[in-house]
Amino acid sequence: MPRFIFRLKNASFGPKDAKGLLQRSRKLLRDVSIIVMDCRVSHRDIELDIT
Repeated sequence: MPRFIFRLKNASFGPKDAKGLLQRSRKLLRDVSIIVMDCRVSHRDIELDIT
C-alpha cells in the first residue's frame, strides 16, 4: 500500500499537540479507509503520514 505525506499549514498548534491531532485525524478519516500512521507538528506545518 502506498504511503503519502499530507502537509497542512499550522496556525495555532505546537509539538505538544501531536498526539491529540493524531488521534483526531484517525477518528475523522477511518470511515474513508485512510490510515494515519504518524503526525508531526512544527510551528509552521502539520505533517500526517497516511496510507
